[in-house]
Amino acid sequence: MENALAATAVAKPGGGTPGTMRRSLKSYEGIYRRTRLLGHKHGVWLIDDYAHNPVKCAVSIQACQGIAPRVVAWFQPHGYGPTRFLRADFGTGNSRRTAPRR
Repeated sequence: MENALAATAVAKPGGGTPGTMRRSLKSYEGIYRRTRLLGHKHGVWLIDDYAHNPVKCAVSIQACQGIAPRVVAWFQPHGYGPTRFLRADFGTGNSRRTAPRR
C-alpha cells in the first residue's frame, strides 16, 4: 500500500491521470519473491516470503494470521553477516513484539 501511494504521488506531478494510475495499479502483479502463494492442501497454506530482518519477518507473519488460525514460520538466513548483525533482535524475540499474538 505504501508503495502504491508513493507511485501515485510521483505520477501525479509527472502528468499521470487518475485513470492511468488506477489501471496501472490494477494490473500490477507484485514483486517476484516478495510473497508467493505456493500451494494449499489439506487446510495448509504454503507461502514463501522474502522477509529478511526481524521487523519484516514479524509483519509477514502478522499478515498470514488473517488467513490461518495458526502460523508456523521458519527463517532461512541469506547471509552470515546480516544474520550475525541482527542476532540480538532475532534471538530476543524482538520480531515477535511487532506482531501481536492471536
